[in-house]
Amino acid sequence: MTGTVAPHRGTAAEVASALGVDPRVGLSAAEAAVRHVERGPNELEAAAPPSVWRALVDAVTEPFVLMLIGAGVLAVVLGEVRDGALILLAVIPIIGADVATTYRAERALDALRRANAPHARVRRDGEPIQIPAREVVVGDVVILAIGDVVPADVRITSARALLVDRSALTGESLPEPARVEADPPDATLAERRSMAYSGTSVVGGSGEGVTVAIGAETEVGAVAGTLTGGRSRSPLERELDRLVRILLVVAAGLVVITVGLGFLRGNPAGENVLAGVAAAVAAIPEEPPILLAVILGLGAYRLLRRDVLVRRLNAQETLGAVDLILTDKTGTLTANRLSVASVRTPNGELTGVARVEVLEEALRAEAEAWHEGRGGRAGAFARALRDAIAVAAPVPELDPDELLEADPPSDQQPFARTRCLDARGLRDLALGAPEAVLGLARDGVDPAVGEVDLAAWDRVVSEQADQGGRLLLLARRVEGDAWRPLAALVFSDPLRPEIRDALTLAGEAGIQVVMVTGDHP
Repeated sequence: MTGTVAPHRGTAAEVASALGVDPRVGLSAAEAAVRHVERGPNELEAAAPPSVWRALVDAVTEPFVLMLIGAGVLAVVLGEVRDGALILLAVIPIIGADVATTYRAERALDALRRANAPHARVRRDGEPIQIPAREVVVGDVVILAIGDVVPADVRITSARALLVDRSALTGESLPEPARVEADPPDATLAERRSMAYSGTSVVGGSGEGVTVAIGAETEVGAVAGTLTGGRSRSPLERELDRLVRILLVVAAGLVVITVGLGFLRGNPAGENVLAGVAAAVAAIPEEPPILLAVILGLGAYRLLRRDVLVRRLNAQETLGAVDLILTDKTGTLTANRLSVASVRTPNGELTGVARVEVLEEALRAEAEAWHEGRGGRAGAFARALRDAIAVAAPVPELDPDELLEADPPSDQQPFARTRCLDARGLRDLALGAPEAVLGLARDGVDPAVGEVDLAAWDRVVSEQADQGGRLLLLARRVEGDAWRPLAALVFSDPLRPEIRDALTLAGEAGIQVVMVTGDHP
């Protein structure tokens, strides 16, 4: 936050001024050092380094292990040295396996963190320099290029066809263009094109931004903060805890019963207590934790053979407790590879020359949008759309690469979130989301079309959406602000080949799979 105004709501100049930095010069080295001391490093709260003692304490303080240790010590105190020693010896491999697995995994994770320590390019004293990402401070001007991971939350101050993949934070599978202009006040996190957030990646173009939040203050830091409430007990661990409580109640009951019967028989009080404690110790089973350690150890070994880093022995038990999977669709269940399935009008599917003519017009609309600076579709969707149209309608005199790449695109008016073209600014064609293109047609109704025909176009769009198609609608400007729909382009995105088997396997395991997608209402 800058003052009381969210960074995405203010202009780039206002945000930079509030942070006391000139984006053309950046902070001075001295000012950056002061801010680093005041705010601390740009990193989430660091975990304690891996320690054998910490792993040992965690393993020993497990309720079942504590109960066995207590039973062993009591057995020795009561003179049952052999039984007590056996109980204590049985605990050692349980603790050893847990400590070895946890410590080895923590060391591996710590090594991975050190090996992948990120860097960032910033402008200080007017010169670009590279520094460790942890040294980025609020107010730093961050320089972004293809392949960079954004080191902190930054407000974009300049963008040259800058394309940011926000999937790590928002779950959106397709990258979106960034822009300098402020976002609407009510823009949600996924709709803030003037921001690049920590942990997201640059997949196209270049740009710069002023840092507005670091470390735990970033959006990804807020997410991480909700996950730091301590490790929750797994279902099996909770059941073992419940078993321990039951056994302790049983043991206490045996002590009371044994002492009571001894008192009725006239035995000395000391003998009664010793007999009761001995009965309680004998009632505590030593086998469950041993069998559990063996079974979980074998499961961890199988996971390791599949190149899975197992952090704790109960990892596979936690996986086995999953009963619901929420999954995205595009790029997760599907191959994220578009192809033209059909070209439709209210009168049916277009074929032959009519189909080619429509696809040619769509390709020209794409190129026109690109060169008007309103397309910005340099990401996966743009390339897939272009290739799909080019394959479906190979027009020799129409080279899609030449159309789209003859001139560098402008980034002043990037493509909107809904991938709907603001067709009012184009010459003749509109290609975009059906609901938005039909909105244009309704705003300026072509007398030759009318509301009845627009309702027919609505039915075409709904029918194809119900069948899982991804649609773009092509329209032509007929006069003034009047638009006439030409055809609905239906694209298919095939399922990944392994998805059918995966869903079948999940169903057989009793796992419910729910698809969560925002492609169409």
